[in-house]
Amino acid sequence: MDKFDISKFNINPLSSVNEMVRKQRDELNKIFEEVGKSNMERKEREIRSIELQETLVEQSNELKKLKEIEINFLKSMSEDTSKIVNLLKSLETINTTNGKIIEGNMLEIERRLDEIIKNTSPDKLHEVFINEIRNQMVDKGVNFALQFMISGLKALIASGN
Repeated sequence: MDKFDISKFNINPLSSVNEMVRKQRDELNKIFEEVGKSNMERKEREIRSIELQETLVEQSNELKKLKEIEINFLKSMSEDTSKIVNLLKSLETINTTNGKIIEGNMLEIERRLDEIIKNTSPDKLHEVFINEIRNQMVDKGVNFALQFMISGLKALIASGN
């Protein structure tokens, strides 16, 4: 058998080793590059996740503030509503009392006018009526005297005097 001569094939053993090392180095570089990209993408996702969480915390804090404002507003509305209800009750009481006073005044006016008309002669009726208006103005005030005068005029006209 002949001896095997590699030189016939024009193959350089160092060049094929160098080529294999270069290929492996290229493959390792690709792997490192992919791992680096993967790490960068993971870091970017983590950063975005943290930013999103910070935004959610800020929004949550803002919602808490809005809820507190809403609660205070509703409390204020409730207090105001209670005050309005109390004022309306007071107004109703005042109106009821005022109505009773007016009713009482009218009864007093009618009673006094009946007395004047029954107890006064027709020729002195106007003079007594005017004096009574003056007395009522002094005793009970202008408003009462005006009511007395208007009611008295109606009564005098109705009675034909």
